[in-house]
Amino acid sequence: MTNFAIATPGDALSEVRPRVAAAPADLDRAASLLLACAGIMRRAAEAPGSASAIAAALGPMEAALGELERAADAMETVARERLDKATALLAGRWTHVNAARTAHEIEELVRALTNARRACQTARECAGPTLAELAAR
Repeated sequence: MTNFAIATPGDALSEVRPRVAAAPADLDRAASLLLACAGIMRRAAEAPGSASAIAAALGPMEAALGELERAADAMETVARERLDKATALLAGRWTHVNAARTAHEIEELVRALTNARRACQTARECAGPTLAELAAR
């Protein structure tokens, strides 16, 4: 029998947070792991019979998007600090424009991740009961 429990973002993070300790040098490695995990999820979702796991998978996906949202927000803070210093030091003709555009694009990334997380939450809330009912038939 398939378990149709719906994982929540809190469930996913409670399993991950205690084991994860990251330093700035781990950022590239973490990005590589993220890409690998995303590929595994895509291949699993494409596999026959994956419908029964969709709702359960959306909880951790939502949690991961929330973590990415916070990571991008932290990157924005660091980037703004560095860009402010670079603008003052370089004082080139386009330095201020490039710094403002970079900060704006990172803000847009944070917004996109926020929207993706919210969409995932909505999809999870809608898919869970529907898929559970279909599987019971």
